[in-house]
Amino acid sequence: MNNTHELVWVANGSLDANMICNLLKSFNIDAITTQESAGATYGMAYGPLGEVEIYVQKEKVGLAKEVLYAYEKGDLESKYPPAPST
Repeated sequence: MNNTHELVWVANGSLDANMICNLLKSFNIDAITTQESAGATYGMAYGPLGEVEIYVQKEKVGLAKEVLYAYEKGDLESKYPPAPST
């Protein structure tokens, strides 16, 4: 990438990458993604061609890693109660 951003996550495909980027954005952390062009062209979601690297600004790396760690552990909670079942 460059000297201002650092890799914080490797996603499996663009859907997973978009979900992680939106999660980070909800914490005011902007993210940049990169993917092998063949993987993006053919819509691959797994394996080396399907990997999408997610980078954040170096000053936000600590916060991003905290958020992603909480996400992996299942510790992120919504302030809204779950919708009732119908």
